[in-house]
Amino acid sequence: MRTEPPAGDDFERMIVRISENVLLAAESQLPAAEAAPKPRFRFGALSIIVLVVLGLGAAGGALAIGLGNSPWGAVEPTATTSTTQAPSRTPQPTPTATTPAVPTVPTVAIGEASFSPPSWGAGIPVELSGFAPNTEFALSIDSHYSAGSSSPDDYFSVLTTPTTVTTDDRGAVSFVWTPDSFPQNIASTESGQIWESYLRVDASGGPERDPSGDEYVDPIAASGPLPITYLPIDDVSVQLQSCIEPEVFSGQSGVPVTVTGLVPGETVYLRGSRTDNPYSYSLSGEGVADGQGTAVVGLSGSSVQTSAAIAPAQWQLTWTGSYRATASDANPLGSVPLTIGGCG
Repeated sequence: MRTEPPAGDDFERMIVRISENVLLAAESQLPAAEAAPKPRFRFGALSIIVLVVLGLGAAGGALAIGLGNSPWGAVEPTATTSTTQAPSRTPQPTPTATTPAVPTVPTVAIGEASFSPPSWGAGIPVELSGFAPNTEFALSIDSHYSAGSSSPDDYFSVLTTPTTVTTDDRGAVSFVWTPDSFPQNIASTESGQIWESYLRVDASGGPERDPSGDEYVDPIAASGPLPITYLPIDDVSVQLQSCIEPEVFSGQSGVPVTVTGLVPGETVYLRGSRTDNPYSYSLSGEGVADGQGTAVVGLSGSSVQTSAAIAPAQWQLTWTGSYRATASDANPLGSVPLTIGGCG
């Protein structure tokens, strides 16, 4: 039996009821509402509504619709949470200003420097600390000489002219000092070779003599040994006759010997000895170099009484200077052979 399609208003009311039923059926299949960034319709339900309306319009009659699951499936939104972690920071200690420690005893320090005669070069970097604040002190170079002794504890002192310095409110002072003279490796024939040189600090009046002897009292403080490198002996050369008659030595001036290669103002020391018996007799002489480093020295025999005592014989003449390195196997004295007597 064929049913006629409703006409006019009845058809529109039927469409409305069908749409409402479809919507209610679709709603019953929707999951519970969840929080999401933006509300959305389910795509499957909306597709069914559109198909129903289109189908009804094309068929023009009653339409039975089976409500099934959407062939595309429901797209469920996934809630995501983005959290930015704050950078972790390790607490750093607050830097604090530190005050340099002040020595509890007077201390004398010399900076990195080395010296070679006859000049102090740029001077001696000196640092004093631990002294009485705002007080004057005297500084000098104290050079210790052997004076014939074999022990460094037994010495003869030679001092430079003192200079005066004043400490600050912390008992310190830092400056560069150029002394008025340079220590000689041999100060005189009596002083012998140098042991070492020190920078000493005394009260403002300068070093004081020990009442019980000829030495100076101990300083308030002293530095370590000054780094001094003396000059090679073989830089010096000697010219003299190779054979000399003994009568020539009887004169007061002695036999002239020319020495070159010295430092201006340096003292040169000569010594002659017999090669067959070097300790029986000796010849000696000393002189000071001029501005060109040359000295003319009179060689004489202080212990020789007659010419027969020194001739005929073979001798050896040796030398060193006041700014020359101490003689050693590695740095021997300069020497030349000398014949005395029988020169004809």
